[in-house]
Amino acid sequence: MHVAVKIGSSQYLVAPGQELLVDRINTDQKQLVFDQVLLVNDENLILVGQPFVPEYSVTAEVVDQLKGPKIKVFKYKAKSRYRKNRGFRASLTKIKILTISSSQKSEKPKVIEKPVKSRSKSKK
Repeated sequence: MHVAVKIGSSQYLVAPGQELLVDRINTDQKQLVFDQVLLVNDENLILVGQPFVPEYSVTAEVVDQLKGPKIKVFKYKAKSRYRKNRGFRASLTKIKILTISSSQKSEKPKVIEKPVKSRSKSKK
């Protein structure tokens, strides 16, 4: 089972047992619950949220708070003695996906059928 979940301002495709690096999450809790699930892909079931799938949630465990690789930013303009050297290191959180849970009672999702307009072109 895979789900697309919104964590912070980014979207991730996750599965149970997967570890991933996300933007820094400032929290003292060891376990986190993300309820903004955008897509569910099970063996025979695909649900797309509008914008979220309300029955599903993702439980994750905070593994570590760390810093990403150093990125150097260098600006240079020729013949004008202009040089700027800056650096950047992103603050990251490493999380492990524990479970993808559903509060659904039945396995079949509710399907809403829209009426189809007939497009018969008649020339008179």
